[in-house]
Amino acid sequence: MGDRLYGCDECLDACPPGLRLLEQSAKPAGTHAIATVLGASDDELAVRFEHFYVPKRRMSLLRRNALIAAGNVGDGDLFDAVAGYTGHPDPVLRVHAVWALAAMDPLRARSVLAVVAATERHPDVLAELRHHLRSDEHDVAPSDG
Repeated sequence: MGDRLYGCDECLDACPPGLRLLEQSAKPAGTHAIATVLGASDDELAVRFEHFYVPKRRMSLLRRNALIAAGNVGDGDLFDAVAGYTGHPDPVLRVHAVWALAAMDPLRARSVLAVVAATERHPDVLAELRHHLRSDEHDVAPSDG
């Protein structure tokens, strides 16, 4: 939600302990630097967010959330960091990077996404690319190889 990387806004708002934590917080909700999360190693994220329950300590879940937050915020300064994830080995992160780029700046994203589409093979990523590149001029199809 918005720029929040982890946790449920409604739960924090409705839960008395959550309200106390929000009141004690020195920073507004969701202010972790998205670019920092996208640029950190798994080990760095595991230490920084050790207080979060992250299933099986899969830091890719935090990265996915950071990509969503980047798309929600639309900060052009994050564009290059997000674009870097279009080549990530994890297809879930590639899908979210494609979505975030298109949400951040559809015109700027089009050229990046066209390049990605030329080599992408994963069906979920291709579907997201097709959605954002759909037009008579820009039909995205998997390359033959």
